Amino acid sequence: MSYEHSSKSPSAGAIIVVIYRFGMLILAFFTIFFTTVIKSCEANPRIKIDSYEAMITLDDQGDMHVVETWTMDYKDALRVRFRDIDFNKYNVNDPFDFDRSNLAAFDTDSLTLKITKNGEDVTDRIMVGTSYNHQRDELGHYISCEPYRSDCESIFTDFQNAWGLEGDVVFEYGYTINGAVTVYEDIAELNWKMFDYAENTVEHVMIDITLPENTHDDEQLMVWGHGVDKGTVTPVGNNRVVIEAFDVRENMVVEFRILAEKDLFPLVRNQNIVIHEDATKASIMAFEARLIEQTEQRILISRLVFGASGLSILLMGLIFLLVRKLWFKPFVSKIDEDYFRDLPSDHSPAEIGYLIRYKWTNEEDVTATLLDLIRRGHIRVQKASSAFTNDEDALLTLSDDQPEDRLKQHEKDLVKWFFGLVGKDQPVTAKQIEMYGAYDHKKASAFQGAASRFKASVKRVSDRHVFFDEDVPQNRVRARRFVWIPILMLLGSLMLASVYQFTMYVGFFVYLVVIIMYLRIVKKQQRRSKHGELLYLKWMAFKRYLEHFADFSDDPIGGIAVWEHYLVYATVFGIADTVMKQLEVRLKDEKKVVEHGTFMHMQSTGYMGQYRLSTWRFHRRIRNAHLVSHNQIRTHQQAQRRQALVNSFSNTGSSSGRGGGFGGGSSFGGGGGGGRSR
Repeated sequence: MSYEHSSKSPSAGAIIVVIYRFGMLILAFFTIFFTTVIKSCEANPRIKIDSYEAMITLDDQGDMHVVETWTMDYKDALRVRFRDIDFNKYNVNDPFDFDRSNLAAFDTDSLTLKITKNGEDVTDRIMVGTSYNHQRDELGHYISCEPYRSDCESIFTDFQNAWGLEGDVVFEYGYTINGAVTVYEDIAELNWKMFDYAENTVEHVMIDITLPENTHDDEQLMVWGHGVDKGTVTPVGNNRVVIEAFDVRENMVVEFRILAEKDLFPLVRNQNIVIHEDATKASIMAFEARLIEQTEQRILISRLVFGASGLSILLMGLIFLLVRKLWFKPFVSKIDEDYFRDLPSDHSPAEIGYLIRYKWTNEEDVTATLLDLIRRGHIRVQKASSAFTNDEDALLTLSDDQPEDRLKQHEKDLVKWFFGLVGKDQPVTAKQIEMYGAYDHKKASAFQGAASRFKASVKRVSDRHVFFDEDVPQNRVRARRFVWIPILMLLGSLMLASVYQFTMYVGFFVYLVVIIMYLRIVKKQQRRSKHGELLYLKWMAFKRYLEHFADFSDDPIGGIAVWEHYLVYATVFGIADTVMKQLEVRLKDEKKVVEHGTFMHMQSTGYMGQYRLSTWRFHRRIRNAHLVSHNQIRTHQQAQRRQALVNSFSNTGSSSGRGGGFGGGSSFGGGGGGGRSR
């Protein structure tokens, strides 16, 4: 019977389907995750804004009478709020020529204010100040918009006498903006934004605009909305518009443009009449049509960019399958036996661990090397002088009658590690090895350093046997060149996002993860040489024999020396317990044979003189030794970082900022402002 090792992979179609589904799952995860993260990063957890409602009435002079309501939930005991109201009619980026005399103004006699807190009217307990009255805030500074601008008034409210802002607070502001409407040669326009910043995301926005009564057809009232992701703009009849939006983040604006017949405003002020060849109904409608076209194009491009990021997962997955098939697929080798009953080679246990785990050395290899040195007589083991408990211990002594030149370099390093470092050139117990780095970070660092030297020596000794394909490093270089595909896709996406003015948080991080994961996977690729692959198959056949030797009833049991040798490699394979249990059955009447072992012994179970095989629990001790040393180093590093952080507080301050988002175009309207609390 023969045993052949080859890569029998599923069909290419099945692999593509799996990669596609996995890619879509990853894309969905990133979409949900980063949308949540971005929203949480922008939000102020101390303030929740449930809604903003504005009832707007336009009179025949083109003045805008506003009654707006902010429904807010303050989670913290803040004290004051500012409502900044901009009334500049022109944006500096407005593509239309503007008349500097076409000004709007805040009517300082129109302000009304009503405030309720937790359902109670507390207006008469609130200290109110305004910028136009040159009053001061609670810090003694003149009230002003922030940053200061001439076409903005700020309304200041101080809740000191109402026990602060904590709770459900409703602000109702009433004010008038004179001259908000502009009349052109053949059309009248209101191009405005009610606010462009707030303390947090406004969950629901509703703006109800009523124009003067008129007899015109409904179609003559035209409305466009800009600035938000989710919203509707609905004309109602010939003199009313309802605007609704949801989840208006701090970086968004609620902007609208209304075109109506100019005879609705017969008493408009002369300064608000602009006659210019470029400012006409046709030119404004053409501009809005371009905005709609650009917005649709932006949405299409953003969707393509988003889809391309998901495609990059599928593409790089297919490229990796091709790369692996070309350069990293294991060599096909064949052996004639399913089971090897003898050791396939005379390599040390650590070298075999390095072979089967693709150049990785772990605690099993350390334990196996220790057991092998005991088996060969370089180290003697006996019961520790202290009385046995349930957690037995073993005393290790370095033999004087075994020359060191018979040891390989990694075996010499293990002797220096346990007897030189831990034992200080004296006999050492397994417990001492286990607890050496538990309480002192310097000892823990020294212990881990010795472990690293052992691993490095295993690598040097093993590499002489050419277990692995020497072309792999060059093939990794070739494979890495394909990473330019997602890099170029990312750069192209960023350029499109800049040109079409949309953000691509999800796509950016998807590309980043694809690039990093591809490079990491390529870096980890290994392939055994033809000689190494054949040797690997033989050792795997030997492993199968160790796992199932109890099934071979006709196979004579060898001496304890043979099985101690086999058990060394069983430790490397991680099946030492399986082998021990089978040996207990085969050697249940062979106590005297076991007594001649070097590291295997019979341990009483305490029940009717029964015994079981034991190996002094060396592997558990060594595994715990690595764990406690690592934990001690980590604890020390965490303490250092905490102290550094504490020290830094005395020299650093804090700052805050606001980010941008997908806007859907702008009509460059006037107005703006927002809310600020502290």
